[in-house]
Amino acid sequence: MLKKAKAYALFGAVMYYVGMTITLMHEILRVALFVKLPPAYLAAPESSKPAIAVLGGLLQYAEGMFALMAFIVMFGLGLSAFALAILSLRVIPHWLGWTLLIPAVCVGLIGYPLGYFGVTVAGMLVLPGMLMFFVWLVSMAVVLLRWNPPREFGHVG
Repeated sequence: MLKKAKAYALFGAVMYYVGMTITLMHEILRVALFVKLPPAYLAAPESSKPAIAVLGGLLQYAEGMFALMAFIVMFGLGLSAFALAILSLRVIPHWLGWTLLIPAVCVGLIGYPLGYFGVTVAGMLVLPGMLMFFVWLVSMAVVLLRWNPPREFGHVG
């Protein structure tokens, strides 16, 4: 199927896995921030607390940047490429491609980054956009469960 979808599906898969790797780094920093750093701060002598607070600020900034990069790579680039693959295949209904492409671009490439940089309205649109991704996933699951792929995709029957 990747071959028939041209480079879109392969690019989407690669971007999704790269995004998940960045998300893993994000979660590791989150663990350091919320599990390890507070007890270290409380146990530290007063002279060391400013250095731990600076480290916490740096880790918080890095954690936020990893979250931003992961979101853009996974949702913005990865899901946009999957949507283009769906639209180029003409095997899965086009409405599934469009209902993925629109929120992937609007939320993944525009809304979340703008929200991250302080545009309140854009940040408020991220949650409804994420709900659209959930609706798309459920719709795609139903379509794939009922799908009878053509012979060219390896279906025997």
